[in-house]
Amino acid sequence: RALLEGDVNYKVVKDLVDRIRERALGKSVLESITPAQQVQAIVYEEITALMGGKTRGGLDYAPMPPTKCLLVGLQGAGKTTSCVKIAKGISGRHKPLVIACDLKRPAAVEQLSILASQAGIGFFGPEPGEKDVISLVKKATEYARERLYDVLLFDTAGRLH
Repeated sequence: RALLEGDVNYKVVKDLVDRIRERALGKSVLESITPAQQVQAIVYEEITALMGGKTRGGLDYAPMPPTKCLLVGLQGAGKTTSCVKIAKGISGRHKPLVIACDLKRPAAVEQLSILASQAGIGFFGPEPGEKDVISLVKKATEYARERLYDVLLFDTAGRLH
């Protein structure tokens, strides 16, 4: 149900559910000590396979820093918090900078600033009254290069208007 509400194609969801059902009703699950955990493992394996199989995890980094990541998605999907979570997750090996590019929702800039500060992550935001996202991105990229940030995470409005 969550996949359908998340706009995943009906046929993809149906095929996934059918594969999970087939495996979950198998003998290995019925005989396992903890069937619920076995079903969780099956769901994880099937979703991983659906998304392209086992991966090494993480981002594909640019050969020449900085690596730039644009976060896009529906309003309320969690782009702003995910931006900081990703930055925090890579901060042991990289020097990430989160950039507030959601100029449509003023609270988004403040939210990203607060979350970045709490997580100990670098933050770059617009000047008061700034409306040009392209200009903001150019300034942020220059700021990042001068301060040796190697991963830039652009938190966007997630919409075109």
